[in-house]
Amino acid sequence: ALNAQGHRSRICTHDKFRDFVTKQGIEFFPLALAEKGHWQPETLMRYAEENPGMGPDLLLSPRDLYHFMFHGPEMQHTLKEIYFPPGWEDNTVGSWASVQSVSSMRWVTHAIIANPPSYTHVHLAERLGVPLQMFFTMPWTKTEAVGHPLCVNEPDTNPYWKKMSYRWMEQIQWRGVASAVNKFRRKVLHLPSIGMWHGAGSLIDKWGVPFAYCFAKTLLPKPADWGPNIDITGFCFGGCGENTTYVPPPQLAEFLDAGSPPFYVGFGSISGDLSPIYRAVLSAVKTIPELRVILHKGWCDLSGITKDDFPEEIRERIFLIAPPPAKCPVCKEKVAEPRSFFCEDCATSDPSAAATTWEYEMVETLGFSHVALLPGIPHDWLFPRCCACMHHGGAGTTAMGLDCGLPTTVVAFFGDQPLWGGLVEVRGGGKMVLSRHVCDDNITEAMKYCLSPAAKEAAMELKKGLANERAAGQGAEAGAAAFDHQLPLELVTCKVCSMRDRHEAGDTRPRAAEFTEVNKDLRICPVCALLMQKAGESISLEPLRTADWSRTRGGILYVHFIRWLKSFVKLFRRMVQGGQEGGLCGFFIGVVVGIFEFLVFVVVAPFIFIRDLFRVATQIVVPANGRSHCGYKIDPSIDFLKDMVLVSSPAHGLTAVNVSTLTDKDYILTEEEVEELESVTRQAVGKVLERRKEVEALTKAVCSLIEMRGVGMELTADRTVNEAPETSYGTTAEKEEREELAELPGDVAFDEGTISGLGGGIVASGWVRSAPRKALESVWSTEERNGSSEEFGIISVGQAGTTSYELECCTHVLGSSSGCQPISFWHDVPLYVGEDEEGLIRMVVEIPRFTRAKMEINRESYKYPAMNPIRQDLFKDGSLREYPGAIYWNYGAAPQTFEDPSVEEEPGLYGDGDPLDLIEVGRPAVRYRTGQIINVKILGAIGLVDGGEADWKIIVISTDDPLFEQINDITELEASYPNTVSGIREWFRWYKYPSHGVINSFMHGGQPLNRRKAISLVARTHAMWKRRFSPDPELSEV
Repeated sequence: ALNAQGHRSRICTHDKFRDFVTKQGIEFFPLALAEKGHWQPETLMRYAEENPGMGPDLLLSPRDLYHFMFHGPEMQHTLKEIYFPPGWEDNTVGSWASVQSVSSMRWVTHAIIANPPSYTHVHLAERLGVPLQMFFTMPWTKTEAVGHPLCVNEPDTNPYWKKMSYRWMEQIQWRGVASAVNKFRRKVLHLPSIGMWHGAGSLIDKWGVPFAYCFAKTLLPKPADWGPNIDITGFCFGGCGENTTYVPPPQLAEFLDAGSPPFYVGFGSISGDLSPIYRAVLSAVKTIPELRVILHKGWCDLSGITKDDFPEEIRERIFLIAPPPAKCPVCKEKVAEPRSFFCEDCATSDPSAAATTWEYEMVETLGFSHVALLPGIPHDWLFPRCCACMHHGGAGTTAMGLDCGLPTTVVAFFGDQPLWGGLVEVRGGGKMVLSRHVCDDNITEAMKYCLSPAAKEAAMELKKGLANERAAGQGAEAGAAAFDHQLPLELVTCKVCSMRDRHEAGDTRPRAAEFTEVNKDLRICPVCALLMQKAGESISLEPLRTADWSRTRGGILYVHFIRWLKSFVKLFRRMVQGGQEGGLCGFFIGVVVGIFEFLVFVVVAPFIFIRDLFRVATQIVVPANGRSHCGYKIDPSIDFLKDMVLVSSPAHGLTAVNVSTLTDKDYILTEEEVEELESVTRQAVGKVLERRKEVEALTKAVCSLIEMRGVGMELTADRTVNEAPETSYGTTAEKEEREELAELPGDVAFDEGTISGLGGGIVASGWVRSAPRKALESVWSTEERNGSSEEFGIISVGQAGTTSYELECCTHVLGSSSGCQPISFWHDVPLYVGEDEEGLIRMVVEIPRFTRAKMEINRESYKYPAMNPIRQDLFKDGSLREYPGAIYWNYGAAPQTFEDPSVEEEPGLYGDGDPLDLIEVGRPAVRYRTGQIINVKILGAIGLVDGGEADWKIIVISTDDPLFEQINDITELEASYPNTVSGIREWFRWYKYPSHGVINSFMHGGQPLNRRKAISLVARTHAMWKRRFSPDPELSEV
């Protein structure tokens, strides 16, 4: 599916899957070879089987403790095989070799797709600086819906413990792999070590790495606490019954035709002795009359099953599928051929020569007509010919059985198997039995249920649900689409390719960018770089880092603390060793040596620490030969385009390749074709630079407009009470224009199109300065849906542009003679409009559109009541705080909300103690006034991480906006006002950088929450406010 979308994909996995991958027309690279010293997947499966689960009872289970202690050295050796397989230094095998750029293979890694057990994914992405996307078949993102699949948890487990199980599992795994991972980072990737809190799982979660899960929503819908960076794409297989090419052994075909559809029993990749389970199945066959079964041995050991387990009365109802003997029983060296006892050289041997094998005993017991020696059999061919199935509950096998409408018995061993088995049982499509609880009775009961009409009906409903998902586009194509959707195309594609009209037939996608052209600051691909060079452009190239997976410095602090602790312990170790070897004299020598080594470490450690910090802060990743990494400067003498030519090949279209890699299939472009492309490229570069100048001019115009206002001045369009303009109007035309605009209603600040070239039209109207005395500045109304109305106004105090300046809120009920009553912007203005809690709320405007003064509601103290005026925020030195540039939306707060700093919004992130922030994104021509209270509709939310705190931004639109009725969610907002969400995200990402040198990050990978979740978020913060501040003593802590 990825290749069909125009990508070039490579699969890195075990060598035993080479033929399967290459037959699909996909490039293959070996993760490990089928040789001694290379890690094999069976090893991981065996570890998982021997440990049924991990959870809070782990430390109390002697069996599990023994397992970890006994297998610890073996597991460490296995990890060494994963990270350092024989041949890794030659770049012929292993995960690091698979992602390196090799000019002879014309391969440059632009993105990585991986699953969690691959272990190296995050570290390779950090080293290369490329986007990373995770794919997996079982839940691996923490959620309250289901526990970690490798932990012991039941359906009724408390949601808190379910979510916590992910943290437990991550820490348990990290303790086992930390040493090997850090060695891999230092020795292979040349990256600093990471600390105890930076396992792969926590880094994936912290960095908001996109995750796609290849299972069906019919079985497990997306949990509510998963963010927009997580997709559920459906099972990735073609569907049941689509295999029409497989030719079965004749004896199997005859068995299937001889009677009713059989009950399939097989446990695939599960190793170990499964004789008790198969014996229980045979007991069920004796109990259930006329039940026919197909027993599939798979990887397991069935040496405990003998001919005595097959009574004469059931042998005709059983068919056995088993792999050939591991070694030829004659030569005892070569692997036996499929469908035979012997290897190719010994194929003419008499079958009795295999009499010592278990397979021969089964043939003698059941007969050749009921045994097939096969390494495997396609489920998509066999399952449609069965009536029900029993298996280990792997995601793929479960999906295939349900897709064929088969009632399913899951005998769960470990991992996600209890999850899928439990979900099947909950939906009535079968039964789930834990492998450690297997007995004759529960296996018989499970098989009887699968043969019942209720199970068949439920299985058909599940089949229908999976079919509907596939019809809706779920599956492999949805997985590829999720990758494209999450890929930051703007950062990874060539800017010139995106601009120019492509001349290659049928190719409309821009190529991946690999360089930065320093002189023009362009992201470009090798093709465009070569064309620019041939066109006579003076270019200077640097390798491009398209994704910055920078780690926190906390990990380095931890690593250096451990180094210091080890050096301190080493001091005492030297004393003991010296005393043991040389008596008293040796003891004193040990003291001297230990103190000397410790002092050397104390002197050298700061320099090592600074070096590691430098590496983290400045690491540069390059995807081709000779390119540097880890902070080392790029050699300017390297010519990345040396000996490169433009070729067109059927597989990859137009590419720039080294002349040494040319093949007969390559078509080298002629001089005329190159000249034509040079001309097009030159024009495209010119368009890019021209558009950049237009954007710069627009930005300067906006900034100039903001800077025109002067200290204490503000843009407004309504007249004020007891105030007069202090500055002259300038020209007569300007005066007339301002007077005309001053007649507009209070909620309209600009007339669209007044200033040309600025899109929405921005114009300054009445320039006013607040009076130094306390004065009622303005009054406006907010109409409520229930027909009643309130008036809110603001009272200005002090001189604008000074630290004493503030705006207070007041209210006046229509028809009352009580006058204007001061109230709190935060605590007294109702949040919801009337009784409507479904998305219509009030907003207190703090920072109007296109202004820079950082105005905000002053919390003063958490004691109620407080008037909480709006004041300008201050820097630490006491100066007034302003944004480095204008904010492009009306920004304010939601009254009667509270982001509680004692509540964890996201893992490790707590509320900032402020009211909820609102961003009004309506028509660009409207700018409200500071202190104005308007009615808005909730559209979505985006989660900012500001100063290590969770700071939610709720995206809203004014009820006065002409598109108010039309825009109801983020997607509709983007259709009417394109790029609004990305603009908000990038503005808040960078706004602190000029003054604080800080680049903010986001929760959920920067993806917005939809309207429903945003409404829920507002309701939750309103409940927090009630608990903390409500004047009702029964509700408030205060």
